[in-house]
Amino acid sequence: MSKARNSLQIELDVPFDVMESFDSIESNKEDFEVLISKDSIKGIEIYIKNISNDSIELQTQRGSLFLIQEAKNELGDWKPIEYWLYSDSGSAYSHIILEKGEIVKSISNSYEGEFETEIRIKLYTSDKVYYSNSINSFIKPGQFLLPDQIMKYRMSNILYDLGGEDLLHKYLFLKANHRKHYIKLEEEENKN
Repeated sequence: MSKARNSLQIELDVPFDVMESFDSIESNKEDFEVLISKDSIKGIEIYIKNISNDSIELQTQRGSLFLIQEAKNELGDWKPIEYWLYSDSGSAYSHIILEKGEIVKSISNSYEGEFETEIRIKLYTSDKVYYSNSINSFIKPGQFLLPDQIMKYRMSNILYDLGGEDLLHKYLFLKANHRKHYIKLEEEENKN
């Protein structure tokens, strides 16, 4: 499993095929659509479109969106192959505003390996989770395993001490409502 990395830019010149893909989606989502495609040179191209009737905030950490990749394992279940490390510095966090119809583009790693599977992107913002379409790819089976060195990070220890493995995994894997869970546990601890 790898630490998630992505770069971010507001996309003003969106390729025609991406626009067609957005137009062909029948969505029950209220605010974002997430599409991915694989570029042999750049990696995984991620397009996020504001489909709401208003401007929407996307949260960032050090200029990166909260994104991780997931893949189907041997049983066909979606599992993370990347994890997110939160910063313990308040100044690391910011946001971008996406106007109605606006699209932001990000690039993520493209992996190689012997296990053929489907991958997708998981986007976390405002305590909600959004998933992209899936694409075929190859990964290494070991990418489903969390590295032992994860506990060397200060924030991992803080999360583990407060809520155990459950809270740590909610943060690392960008589970919906993990911030609310953290705040609740922190409030309980402060009462004691």
